[in-house]
Amino acid sequence: MKAKPTLTPTALYCRSTGRRLAPAAALEPAEGSPIAIAVFHDGRTIPLSGDTILGRAPDLDRRVISGDAAAITLDDPTRQLSRCHVLLRVDRWQIEVIDLGSRNGTAICDEDGHWHSLMPGIGTALEDGQLVGLASSVMRVHRLVR
Repeated sequence: MKAKPTLTPTALYCRSTGRRLAPAAALEPAEGSPIAIAVFHDGRTIPLSGDTILGRAPDLDRRVISGDAAAITLDDPTRQLSRCHVLLRVDRWQIEVIDLGSRNGTAICDEDGHWHSLMPGIGTALEDGQLVGLASSVMRVHRLVR
């Protein structure tokens, strides 16, 4: 028996027939399922299924206190990371990074290898595999679904 081809939620064409598909914009990820992972330079991996605050003490952020975001505490003996350094916002199938006014900043690396500092409070969409610098830490964000 022939297996059915699998489609990703953002597929534009059928893999087996090549026919154009209707837009999948209305599809939502399953509640609580990770759509991406953040991999840090030390090998630590964090699944991203909803808004997440990263920093030395992210439990202090009002979004974490209210339950609207998860908290990931990053070990930083140099204290270059802010307590609430960055927000990774999950919106359907997109990941957005927002610097939370951190003292040492957040930057993203473009495809040419150039680093660009983020303006605090302004969201920037991340591409699959893009590097994000958080003070002296670096992470790469990989989407699990495309």
